[in-house]
Amino acid sequence: MQRQLTAQSEKVMQQVETDGVYVPETMMKNSEIPHVFAMDNLDWKMKTLDGGSFNATTAIIIENQKIVRVQEGARFPTSTLERKKTLSDVTDLRAPMCHVSAKDRQRSRSLEHIETLESLDTSSDGTAEDLLLMWRLARMVTTSELLDAPPDAEAGLPGFSAFCADLHPHRPASIIGYLPLIPASPTDPAVLKEEIKRLVKTSHALGDKYTIITGDQATYELAVAIRDKHIDEFCNVVLLLGGFHQAHNYMKAVCKIIREAGAEDILVAAGLCQEGTAKKMFGEKADYYQTMHALRILSGAMWRLYWQAFEACAADRETQHWQSQVENVVKMLFEKDTTATEKLEIIQMSRPQLSILQEQMLLFQESLNEHPTAVFWSIFLEMSDILHRFIYYQREGNWAGHLCESARMLPYLTAAGHYKYGQQSLPLYLAEMKKLPDTATEAHEALMAGAFVGRR
Repeated sequence: MQRQLTAQSEKVMQQVETDGVYVPETMMKNSEIPHVFAMDNLDWKMKTLDGGSFNATTAIIIENQKIVRVQEGARFPTSTLERKKTLSDVTDLRAPMCHVSAKDRQRSRSLEHIETLESLDTSSDGTAEDLLLMWRLARMVTTSELLDAPPDAEAGLPGFSAFCADLHPHRPASIIGYLPLIPASPTDPAVLKEEIKRLVKTSHALGDKYTIITGDQATYELAVAIRDKHIDEFCNVVLLLGGFHQAHNYMKAVCKIIREAGAEDILVAAGLCQEGTAKKMFGEKADYYQTMHALRILSGAMWRLYWQAFEACAADRETQHWQSQVENVVKMLFEKDTTATEKLEIIQMSRPQLSILQEQMLLFQESLNEHPTAVFWSIFLEMSDILHRFIYYQREGNWAGHLCESARMLPYLTAAGHYKYGQQSLPLYLAEMKKLPDTATEAHEALMAGAFVGRR
């Protein structure tokens, strides 16, 4: 299989001999929104005859268009007359030596230029906060004492992702181009430098001034060290942390924090899963989608308890400033005749009332300081909300929201002992992205337009 994949890659590379640049046929040159590259390590974890494993460096191109166009797709010859019966031997990658010392790595991930944690904060438009709050209120309105439930409330609302997808207009899928793989691991500095050089040439062939590359934490950290050491060669390279890897790592950090607080026992006692499954979902090798589902169930249950306690506290406070408007919005969310655009506009128009409600909820949370258990689970709700909002901003291609929620992850990543994200790569990433409007204006505008997201 390794020979097959690498032979195919070599055949593709031979199609374009000039500078070794390969541009997939699905890509459009001089695109209105610059392209973004995503690279990762391909490891099938299969032992070879000599005791090694199959590792390769893979990369794709993501193209987002403001207008819908027909995807031509890759063209493959249908004739079998000239097809070879056997695969050609693949030569090993002869990349020039690239030495990255421990001092180079230490210098590239230094936090000396970051003065305060607050300097990494980015303000968002608050859309995710409003949608998440209204979604939670509408989901439990039937048991609320402050809010009157509409007649159709028993039907319920879908999950948060489906709820947001119904409100927002459908966006066209991204055009994906697959680049040849390198039959070597990207953890080798020479291999990663060679891959970055290929991506820079490809981006120039596509007409892009900046080469925007996204990858996981390990790839990002090494790529930053290589770029900083060879800044003259890679001065127009912008490196991003992959959103999925970041969300997955943060999710495991949340699980690590709540694991010893009885989260596993709650799921088992509720009959949602067996003990072995609960331990697996909250372990280091947790499945992303399975654990996300468990966290949503757990946060939903804790939110109901939180809201019940808030209602008891709010009985002595003024609620008329937000109560009637929130009831109207909840009622509107269950109406089938109201369009998605109208629902979204009404939620946005209700921001002043929702802000008053959120202020009262913050005052209520401060009153819990004498109850450590209540404080702990309210912090869990905040951690869960950060994850929900981060995923929302990722799917909507909201760059400011992405940076905002990333900064909010830092304390919890550090508390869980995820130092590579919490105290190394993520702070550096946020600091660099804060400077991007001045250092790479065109790249910043592309990210603001949602170029950092690949949609299916």
